[in-house]
Amino acid sequence: MHIFNQAPDPKIVTRQNTLVFLLILSALAGFVWWQLSHHFASDLALQSWNKILTVFDAFEFRIENLSMLQPHIPLYLMIPFYYLPAEYGYIAPYLTSAFCSALLLALWNHDLKQRNYTAVQRGLLVLLVAIHPFFLWAMTGGAVHGLTLLVFYLFCIASIRLTKYADARAFLMMALVLISFFFVDELAFFVFIAFFPMVQLLVPRRMIDESPMAVYLLVAVPLIVAVLTWLYLNNVFASNAYEFLENPYGSFRGSWLRVENVEWLRLFGGKFLTPTLLAIGLLLVAFPVSIWMIWRARRHTKILAGIAILVLNVALAVGFGSASYYLSHPIEIMSLMVPGIMAALILMPREFNATNRFVLYVMLALSVAGGWYAMNWKPTHEMRNWLSMFTSGEKQPPISGTDEALGKWLKENRGVTLIDDNVAYRAIVARGDAKDLMVPFTKEFQLALRSENLTELNNLSTLSSIGRAESFKIEQVVVQNPVYSKYNESLASPEIDMLTRRYPNLYAEGIVKKNVKTEGATVTEKVNLENSEPIAVELVYDDHVNWRVWRFKYNEELHRNVVQCIE
Repeated sequence: MHIFNQAPDPKIVTRQNTLVFLLILSALAGFVWWQLSHHFASDLALQSWNKILTVFDAFEFRIENLSMLQPHIPLYLMIPFYYLPAEYGYIAPYLTSAFCSALLLALWNHDLKQRNYTAVQRGLLVLLVAIHPFFLWAMTGGAVHGLTLLVFYLFCIASIRLTKYADARAFLMMALVLISFFFVDELAFFVFIAFFPMVQLLVPRRMIDESPMAVYLLVAVPLIVAVLTWLYLNNVFASNAYEFLENPYGSFRGSWLRVENVEWLRLFGGKFLTPTLLAIGLLLVAFPVSIWMIWRARRHTKILAGIAILVLNVALAVGFGSASYYLSHPIEIMSLMVPGIMAALILMPREFNATNRFVLYVMLALSVAGGWYAMNWKPTHEMRNWLSMFTSGEKQPPISGTDEALGKWLKENRGVTLIDDNVAYRAIVARGDAKDLMVPFTKEFQLALRSENLTELNNLSTLSSIGRAESFKIEQVVVQNPVYSKYNESLASPEIDMLTRRYPNLYAEGIVKKNVKTEGATVTEKVNLENSEPIAVELVYDDHVNWRVWRFKYNEELHRNVVQCIE
């Protein structure tokens, strides 16, 4: 224990801090392993891992294939897991989130040490925070929110520095954190909108009196630059600056596609005041320690303002997120209260006696109990599954039966396949790779959406115009039952797949034959081609619930004649 009771060292990277980080990471990784042993796998985690598979298994690797529809930093952090064996790859979102969460707790431990907390006191505080259900859900919910918690903690520390010093370094730190936040999580929008009007409560009064506009510009410009950069990148790669806001599959749109399946949005979607007030109530239930902190800081104006702003910031962000139909549950934003409380504790007065610290531990323990109660209030489908692990120990299949069956079938029956990974991501993860899969960002898939009929993909002269070899051809098409998404509330995006929307009868009837082009052929050749059937299809997979696979049946000899005739 001697190493944990050394004198405070302002350096962050030390032997002691490294050891603390590794111990915390081991504990959190153990919890992740326990969760995965109960077969819990969220749709958000599967979607993230599917994105890595489809981009890195594509014929041509391009960074823009990650798309501009979601923040990129979490995806970059998951890339090293791509080189693991396929059966372990899907754990990437959880381990990435656990790594960031461990980094957060280790950094907090370092900050507590600077405040002269002993090793035992720090260990108890870290434990009480780590077992809070909001923290556990953020870490293991599948959305790499452990990174979000880390960035928000840095945001709170920057706010504290702004309160104390209001110097150039404070504004620079705030700027860097806000820019990073935008590329980490879409929640940055709502957090910033809620925080912006309260800036004047943090900075010294003299700065507001001398130049109020300058203060607001210093805080706003970094995020504005980040947003403008994202607009530019969308315009370059998607030819539409607002693609990330308009595309129905973009994560910046949140849960608006699933309003009918999300109880919170059915009740409070499009409203601001009611969800904000409810969020304040839930925050006080889940974090009664905040009430004690406010009372404890009543004689310290700046500290009191900082803690009050923290609670209001999170509650207002919930209101904005609900009004814009983004949130599926307020915990998505309320989990930010965890790093907020951690930062507030760093801000608390130094004169902390034994009685005050005992009360702090009790209030944190009550916060853990209140957090479990708050999580059981109108939980989402995935939250119910997650909670059932603790209440009943129930194990669930990580991927739904139909999706897993399709993935295994595609693994055994490989071929160049058209598939919309926006709805078939689970099947692709179950397959273990995305080799030979033509997903929406590929030119072949885009050609299929532009064609009058899918059989045009058999025209090799068309394919050669986009740079593919003449031997290249689409072999099979995966299509979803258009009825399935209407009743499956667990789907992260209940949209019908793009191919079904483009060809409404594709699931029921398959690929309808279309006469091949006869430009350049003689009269006799045209007659022979028009009377022939160079393409036919067969149904090779049908689970009678959700998925079908139609396969092209090629007449190779006739196919060569068609190509020669067209050429």
